[in-house]
Amino acid sequence: MTGGDVTVAGMNSAGIYSTGAIRVNGTRFRATGAEMAVSEGANSITLNDVAMTGTFQKWGVMIYQSMSGDASGSQGTFTMTGGSLTYAPTSGPLFYVTNSTGIINLKGAALSIGSGVLVSAAAGSWGNTGSNGGNAVLTGDGQVLTGDMTADGVSSIAVNLKNSSALTGKLTKVSLALDAGSTWDLTGNSVLTSLVDIAGISGSSISNIKGNGYSATYDATLAANTYLGGKTYNLANGGTLAPAGSSSAGAPTITPGGVVNAASGAAGTAPGAWISIFGTNLATATASASVSDLANGSYPTTFGETSVTINGKSAYLLYVSPVQLNVQAPDDTTTGNVAVTVTNAAGTASATAAMQAVMPGLFVSSNYVLAVRASDSTIINGTGSAIPGYATAAAANPGDVLEIFGTGFGATSPATSAGAVISTAVVTSNACTVTIGEAQASILYCGLVGTGFYQANLSVPSSLAAGAYPVVLTVAGVRSPSTAILKVAGN
Repeated sequence: MTGGDVTVAGMNSAGIYSTGAIRVNGTRFRATGAEMAVSEGANSITLNDVAMTGTFQKWGVMIYQSMSGDASGSQGTFTMTGGSLTYAPTSGPLFYVTNSTGIINLKGAALSIGSGVLVSAAAGSWGNTGSNGGNAVLTGDGQVLTGDMTADGVSSIAVNLKNSSALTGKLTKVSLALDAGSTWDLTGNSVLTSLVDIAGISGSSISNIKGNGYSATYDATLAANTYLGGKTYNLANGGTLAPAGSSSAGAPTITPGGVVNAASGAAGTAPGAWISIFGTNLATATASASVSDLANGSYPTTFGETSVTINGKSAYLLYVSPVQLNVQAPDDTTTGNVAVTVTNAAGTASATAAMQAVMPGLFVSSNYVLAVRASDSTIINGTGSAIPGYATAAAANPGDVLEIFGTGFGATSPATSAGAVISTAVVTSNACTVTIGEAQASILYCGLVGTGFYQANLSVPSSLAAGAYPVVLTVAGVRSPSTAILKVAGN
């Protein structure tokens, strides 16, 4: 096919569906009811200067063997030179390979991925369970690639970058080869099976892989990695490449009194509350969990090779670094002293912390309560200092309706589970009260607005004169620390 402008809107109707050899030049495709392109069996799609857009939330391009008899063989090929692939949905990969080997060749193509997932190789609903994974082989030739790549337990991904290709993303179970002019920028802790990067390695450093504070591991038992010598290498911009299961740091330790409410800094923990843990060697790198790290709609319980238990139950990890972890405490009915345990490849550390049923804490910035004026979304930050993209003010006015934020406010109605992503607001089971100085504020709402994150909407008492006042939230008889300050402009 040459030229033309094609829109395909039928359910399960891909823009291009190949059970043979299809070559397209200079055509524009829009697919709204299925994939942009599908290659089934040992067949191919070759695109030159083609613009493809997909809006159907599934995956952008699929290479597979359906077992229906429509196409024989199990190695499909997708080749694209120039042009563009735009996958608009916010979930699903751009390329999906299942029950087959998928050869993906890209040269100078412009890729746009709303989901941030570049390649997924995984078992699907076709073929025989346990042997129906996907094997993706991607070659980038002068190609810019941005997005994560993930293979499941019965699948594999091999990536070859050449002629100044650039990859940015988190890789999981990927074999990677780079020539001297190509680069990889990590956006998360990654797991490589093998790495071929002889030109980029000098001594104990790798110049063309930028860790950006993240780390990668490789399988030292594979023959392909023999030249790495089982060593740990420093990556540009921070981070390391190390043998899987190794750690160049010592065993983790938790600072005495280092288990605290993530908002207020008060020592202790509570079910469903965000907790900060301070210490040393808590993780091998710095990373924050993203959408791609969620498992079954919940935050991970192991992240960056670090896990945490509180009273023997797995906590949910949001942020890890060598000196600080931010975790959500699991659901529990226990009160009193409990064990908090951090485990990583280098060892285990434990500390004792007081578990309370509720432990309200308010988020602050420079000791000023984090507050947003509901009428105009102005951030009240105590100083009036600028925040890019937002209007700010130093003080609230009497009568203003403010939104303040915290954690540890306790159970909700209906009940919610720790770790689970919250998509709708849920009120607290116990009523909240807020005082600003000695004045009682009128509460308009108090409940969850995100995983472990609570919001209270209140009206600033009209009786307050100009000044700085402590803001205290009380729930189930437990008060937040009086260290969160609000400035009031006065009448």
